[in-house]
Amino acid sequence: MPNLQGVWSLVSQYQAIGNNNWADPLVGDIGLFARSATSTAIDFVNIASDGNASDFGDHSNDQGNTQLAGSNTRAIFRIEYISSAGNVIEFCEIHTKGNTTDFGDVSVARYSGTAVLSNQTRAVFAGGYLADDSAFSNIMDYVTIATTGDATDFGNLTVARDSLGSLSSTTRGVFSMGRSSGGDFSSNVMDYITIGSTGNASDFGDLSVVRNQTDGASSNTRGLFMGGYNTASSTSNRYNTIDYITIASTGNASDFGDLSSQGTGGGTSNGTKAVFNFAVEHGFSGGTGDTNTIDKVTIASTGNATDFGDASTNSGAMVKATSDSHGGL
Repeated sequence: MPNLQGVWSLVSQYQAIGNNNWADPLVGDIGLFARSATSTAIDFVNIASDGNASDFGDHSNDQGNTQLAGSNTRAIFRIEYISSAGNVIEFCEIHTKGNTTDFGDVSVARYSGTAVLSNQTRAVFAGGYLADDSAFSNIMDYVTIATTGDATDFGNLTVARDSLGSLSSTTRGVFSMGRSSGGDFSSNVMDYITIGSTGNASDFGDLSVVRNQTDGASSNTRGLFMGGYNTASSTSNRYNTIDYITIASTGNASDFGDLSSQGTGGGTSNGTKAVFNFAVEHGFSGGTGDTNTIDKVTIASTGNATDFGDASTNSGAMVKATSDSHGGL
């Protein structure tokens, strides 16, 4: 155990102490990818340096979606299930490899794609499907990342929905489209909130293609929504679309370029470079099989994605991500 005399920053303490892993802290722009639906694996990468991901540890959920957000020291995991609602929140310290620990509960149990976004202080959860299977949810609730405890009511989305995407600047969060009323049909709605306050979301604009299960990444000024899936009219359509928005404004998204393949997955950034790890099936029915591909783009430019590296595993049908240096920090 190291001697922590003198004045140490919180990051330095996490890196030095860890979970009995103080001799090998993670340094750099660390991105975490969490797989779920038959997997509990968490991978990590250094976003600034292209390369393959390595094993970080495990979360508790091997069933449905596991959503991620975080600060520059701590990652927050929203644990969900495929066919029953859950209320569990877990966390880990980003610079120390290991498994997640219980954080608390969301205010209302729900499942099926409750999105989460954050700045340095607060994580906000939005949408999902209610525990009694009665309706899509418009609920938003939040936690203070540096503490532990149950979530508190934040306000409501403009449209009740699940399978949302999300991204943030230091002050504003944006939630993308998802599935809304009418069954398994997608919407192109984007909402925004001021993260430091509470209250209902406001309309931001529309994405360029109607789809759900997009995932977001951002700098402090620009946000990207990547990939997605559309089940309208029971037709399986997977997308390689990347859209971009200026977070501080409102309006419709513009085309950025394309991912290397079509499908869903988890996206995050170091504020300059965005990375996207494809999910196993690239969406639900009609998927293209196992994949561990990670794409990258430069957020301030436009253009098609290029190869970053590979995940350590291709298990788990869903992937979500966060980092210690995303656009909300």
